Amino acid sequence: MIYIYNVILLIFSIPAAIFFLLKSINDPSKGIFFKWKERFGLWNLPENLLTKDIIWFHGASVGEVKALEPLIKQFKGYTALMTVITPAGRILAEKNKLSELLFLAPLDFEPVVKNVLNKVKPKAIILFETEVWPGLINEAKKQGVKVILINGRLSSSSYPFYKVFRAFWKNIINKIDVLCVRSKEDAERFKGIGFTNPIEVTGNIKYDKDIAMPDFSRESAKLSGSDIVFVAGSTREEEERILTDVFIELKKKFTALKIVIAPRRIEKTNNLVNILKEKKINFARYSEGIKQPYDCLIIDTFGDLVKFYAISDITFVGKSLINKGGQNPIEPASYSKAVLFGPYMQNFQTEAESLVAAGGGFSVKNKEELEKKLEALLSNKELLKEAGRKAYETVLKQRGALNKTREIILNFIK
Repeated sequence: MIYIYNVILLIFSIPAAIFFLLKSINDPSKGIFFKWKERFGLWNLPENLLTKDIIWFHGASVGEVKALEPLIKQFKGYTALMTVITPAGRILAEKNKLSELLFLAPLDFEPVVKNVLNKVKPKAIILFETEVWPGLINEAKKQGVKVILINGRLSSSSYPFYKVFRAFWKNIINKIDVLCVRSKEDAERFKGIGFTNPIEVTGNIKYDKDIAMPDFSRESAKLSGSDIVFVAGSTREEEERILTDVFIELKKKFTALKIVIAPRRIEKTNNLVNILKEKKINFARYSEGIKQPYDCLIIDTFGDLVKFYAISDITFVGKSLINKGGQNPIEPASYSKAVLFGPYMQNFQTEAESLVAAGGGFSVKNKEELEKKLEALLSNKELLKEAGRKAYETVLKQRGALNKTREIILNFIK
């Protein structure tokens, strides 16, 4: 099966490489050109960092980097190696000095991962959520490296795909030594595709992230205490059109309203710029410094969205008004902010349902519902404050997964 996987991967990698090559040609610092040697396992490994046992942590992008940060800090007796899939994730991990060793994840071809594992010789590989890479897992098993999947999740939308290819995935996932999942539903789905090794329901470690207030103020963003700040994070272009329409309407009633938008993909920021110009909304780009008054601030830098969640009045998480699975609502809720999101929260279903049940989160189906709910909350300051308090309490009640996960990892790598 691994042989077939490698053949299929090779076949599809050729058109994929051409596609990303064309996308990146205007900016060699991004996309396929970004630290390309690391993708082929050509890693610089300082000898002094190889004297201690290495634990390899792997996540996909920015959200996973943020979630893994407090866990990695728990393993100070080891050398931490971090790999990520996206340039954005790597940039943030480097900015936060997340680990002693940091690279883009190697291509999942057997020769590449075999070469990397031979050089690194990790004590264990910790995979995050759905980062189940067959080549890496198979080769790790061959070399006797422990593989642990933490914060494991299988959304209701992705489960049917895994179920159809159960014969393949059963063979791969049972090479994972232990599986730590977010919920009982996730555990049942993994069992449904054939996982028979130990499963632990640990909860979601994203609830355990440090929620200390960042060293940031409204004045830093040229905002006043009387401004009403609506922060929309991780948005897609279709949502940005909706959000700006809603903003224009609400601005008629709430003249102090400001909107802060952080596109999910920074390289797509110009799409938002074009929308704002088309709708004649005065805007500024955070990356360029704020030199003039604005109605909309674009967050086009890595790792700064959380600062704006902290100073906001109300928030929205993107990829949810369109069928993209949603984004993590825990971050704004951690700062006692009411959180709005669309109906497509499959990737964060448990978190969204918990917030809605507590009264700290609000699901809206479309533009009309979004505008109506925002107007209701902004018209009642006490209601808005209470929703924020309930959102924060929901986060506190769900904490504890970090310690459970750490203990399970330590027990398996002793």
